[in-house]
Amino acid sequence: MQSGVVLRLSYGDGYTRDVEVHAVGVSLSGHEVMRCWQLRGGKGPDERPGWTFARLDEPRMVTRTGERSHAPRAGYKRGDRALRRVIAQI
Repeated sequence: MQSGVVLRLSYGDGYTRDVEVHAVGVSLSGHEVMRCWQLRGGKGPDERPGWTFARLDEPRMVTRTGERSHAPRAGYKRGDRALRRVIAQI
């Protein structure tokens, strides 16, 4: 998040997501998550760019792409109400 680069989340079933992280925290359901703007990727071809949560325990690997992040994206609000606890945010 602070490095200003896009992250690639790689999952066990072969798909990836390229995301810009805006916040990290604990969701209302108790999972550690990242609030992200998804640039590309996902489970299927129907996934479009936009806001998503990514659980921290699901990706098998997280790598920096080297691509510059354009965060914060329009619509981002600090103090995300979908997070029970905010650990870090831009």
